[in-house]
Amino acid sequence: MNPRAGTFAREGMLFGLSAGTLLTASQMVTSAVMGVTPLRPLQQYAALGAGEVALRSTSLMVLSGGIITLATLAPLYGYGYVLVVARGRGPTRSYAWEAGLGALYGLAAWFVSYQLIARAAFPWMLEIPWPVQAALHALFFGVPMGLMLAAGERHERAQPDALINPV
Repeated sequence: MNPRAGTFAREGMLFGLSAGTLLTASQMVTSAVMGVTPLRPLQQYAALGAGEVALRSTSLMVLSGGIITLATLAPLYGYGYVLVVARGRGPTRSYAWEAGLGALYGLAAWFVSYQLIARAAFPWMLEIPWPVQAALHALFFGVPMGLMLAAGERHERAQPDALINPV
């Protein structure tokens, strides 16, 4: 087993949660610009589990459900990112390269989430026009994950004994 496997899992989940939070904030701003409540993304996330009734509520329970859904799904996508992009890597690549890979992963995550799953089962997730949603996923989800991974690798390479002899 790769000694970095546990670190990859933790990093991926943390990166996913961080990037997912940033993505959600960008979706909230986009909703407000479109004249919709900025809470709409949290309502939509909550509706994944609670059904369409969550779309008509701003109760604390619904908003908490949206946050819980975000806190569950975003780390999974982050873990998927490190499995796909980081596993078995060679030397550290440039920040621009990592940002580009992240953007591609963000687009792939958008495609799976919105064009396949949401289109089939959760049509309310399609309220933000798809080009905007795709751009938000690339710029505010994928790029931050790529940059966090690159920064983490550079930090680790600067301290090679950190995993062997933790202080």
